Amino acid sequence: MNESTIRLFKAVLIKTKRKKSDNKLLEKTIPMGFVFSPEVIYNYSDYDSLIKLVEKSISITYATTDISTTPRYRHRIEESAITNDGGSATLIDRGLLEPDGIILVTFEVTTNPTITGGSPNNVFIHEADIHYQSTNIGTKQREPDFYV
Repeated sequence: MNESTIRLFKAVLIKTKRKKSDNKLLEKTIPMGFVFSPEVIYNYSDYDSLIKLVEKSISITYATTDISTTPRYRHRIEESAITNDGGSATLIDRGLLEPDGIILVTFEVTTNPTITGGSPNNVFIHEADIHYQSTNIGTKQREPDFYV
């Protein structure tokens, strides 16, 4: 294997775990609402260690769900910040984002309401896009530290 292949396999962390619903989040959710519990993982490489793993959980609640406001096959756009300056308990430090980083987001539906009164009422996320804005212009080299 060449070096880039080894980095790729080390960067893609595979793990399994069973998440439990956050009762405080569920109590605050309007009845009959969807609660998505995305898990955001960002992998960052540097000189000392190939991967510095940052794992955060954020909540996206879509509270109005009925057949008139949420018809089948609807395209929804929801936005949620996953970074800030310095990071926090629920946000990734945007100073860690580098051009070779991998952002992995997984979603879990924690509340599944009855939308039509029928069965089944299963929702799914077909696609999720992650966009970030960088103030950095081109890098000087292909390996960390990219800007030296």
